[in-house]
Amino acid sequence: MNTWNARRAAVLSWLAWCAERGFDGPEVPAWAKRLTPPDSETPARSKMAIDRLISRREVHLREKCFYRMLYETVARAEEILP
Repeated sequence: MNTWNARRAAVLSWLAWCAERGFDGPEVPAWAKRLTPPDSETPARSKMAIDRLISRREVHLREKCFYRMLYETVARAEEILP
């Protein structure tokens, strides 16, 4: 949901930029509304907690990358994993 909203905002920003400069742009379809992200009961971890986890030697590189990617993209695991 967050990816959709971010991309939608980028397109709307670009269309506004085009309109300011006199360029005709496409209309955004009515169905392309902003989506509300689902509620999650999973607690958010702080950057310090993620850094501590990543600095541990017993955590494998794959998990370190995964945790960092989840933190940096603000995504849920089910959004990243197929």
